[in-house]
Amino acid sequence: MVDYQGNSKKEKEAKVSNQDLPEKNLEKVVSGEVVIKPQGVGSRFKNIFFGGDMTTASQYVVGEIILPALRNLLWETISKGTERVIFPDSVHRRRAPTYTPRVQYNNPIYRQEPARRSYLPD
Repeated sequence: MVDYQGNSKKEKEAKVSNQDLPEKNLEKVVSGEVVIKPQGVGSRFKNIFFGGDMTTASQYVVGEIILPALRNLLWETISKGTERVIFPDSVHRRRAPTYTPRVQYNNPIYRQEPARRSYLPD
């Protein structure tokens, strides 16, 4: 069985980096036992709400919220403006007719005025 060499950059970089680096001499810096304190309420609040950096947050707000809103605003302005220039009278006629049922259960009953009421014998 033949063992072929890998041709990826990671393997080449790993071989080069392992050969060039001298061994590091690690020394203990802390004397005694290391104790990690739990975070306080204020630091947890700060990390939750202000954990990210401002440049990423501002890029997101501008790119995902403000630019699409401005694009929609510009499109609405142009389309509605040209519609009003081309069809000045039809703006009011284009509204959908409102449908009101005969019996409106959420409104009080208003009887017709006596002049409009049909006269039937008692």
